Amino acid sequence: MRRYGQGCHRGRAATHLVNIATIHLVGMAVVCNVAGQMGDLLESAYKRSAGVKDSGALLPGHGGVLDRIDALILAIPVVWYYWLWIYSPRA
Repeated sequence: MRRYGQGCHRGRAATHLVNIATIHLVGMAVVCNVAGQMGDLLESAYKRSAGVKDSGALLPGHGGVLDRIDALILAIPVVWYYWLWIYSPRA
């Protein structure tokens, strides 16, 4: 319990360092989580349609490199556009 509290307080302190409203951080976290799950499902659907179990042999037993970064396929662009359209200050 003590370690959780320390991490929670450090994370809250970090919001003051980057000067982002907490509501924007929560919104970005929710949107990024959904996009990451959708990216995972999308990559799995691609593999199923191709009839492939692993997307590569570089990381045996892990499904390949693509399985390690599949959540980022959609999460990075979604966070980028969230930042541009919702958070970034208007000129």
